[in-house]
Amino acid sequence: MGTALTEASGIAARSRAFSGTVADWLRGRGWDGEPALGVVVWTGPAHEYTRAWLLGSGGAPDGAAAPLARAARHAIAPYLSADAREDDTP
Repeated sequence: MGTALTEASGIAARSRAFSGTVADWLRGRGWDGEPALGVVVWTGPAHEYTRAWLLGSGGAPDGAAAPLARAARHAIAPYLSADAREDDTP
């Protein structure tokens, strides 16, 4: 059980680090809302698609990468500064 807790703790730490990095990126581009909400709006569809794929009910993630990236960009763009909306950097 100790190993599972250690692994879960490591996963949680990496998840917090990832979310913090995404939130910093969003704030640097004009996001002024709750950082966690920005992370969910931007990454949620890709997470859900990947969960479906892992459960065997979705297509391969590599085939969905471009449409998911476009959808994420459209979802988050209204909340970013005008300059950031023009920026092509993910």
